[in-house]
Amino acid sequence: MSNWVFVDIGSVEEMDTAAREIYRVLKPGGPFVMLVNNEEDIGKRTSTYQNGKPGKTYNPGDEIMVTYFIKENECIEFKDYYWPIETYCSVMERAGFRKVTSYVPQLNPRTIEEIESLQIKGLFPDVDYQALIDETPRLL
Repeated sequence: MSNWVFVDIGSVEEMDTAAREIYRVLKPGGPFVMLVNNEEDIGKRTSTYQNGKPGKTYNPGDEIMVTYFIKENECIEFKDYYWPIETYCSVMERAGFRKVTSYVPQLNPRTIEEIESLQIKGLFPDVDYQALIDETPRLL
C-alpha cells in the first residue's frame, strides 16, 4: 500500500521506476493499493488541510503547496505534485499491473453517525473525526 507517496514524485519517469519496482517485489498477482489526492478536492480547504490554491488550474507535474493545520495558529507546509488520475493509471499499467481501477471512497450515513457518537462521548479526543468526513482521497 502506498499512502500519498506518488504525489511527492516530480516526474513520470520516477513514478515509472517506482511502479516497476513495486510490481517486481509483489507476489505474482498480488494487489497494490495507492492512495492519492482527489483531483476534485484540489484547492478546497478541509478541517485539517488545504491542497493547492482555490480556483487555480494545475497542469500535470505542477508543484502544489499543501498546508496541514495543526492548531489554531500552527501549520506545516510542503509541496506535492499534481498528477491527474489518468497519469497514475498509465504508470501502473506500464509497470505491469492489470485491472487498474480508481474510486473515491465515501463514508455511509451510518458510519458518519458512529463517528459523531464517538466524538460526543469524548473517545479518542485527539482524533479529528470531521477530517474523516470531509476529506476524500482517491484510491487506485
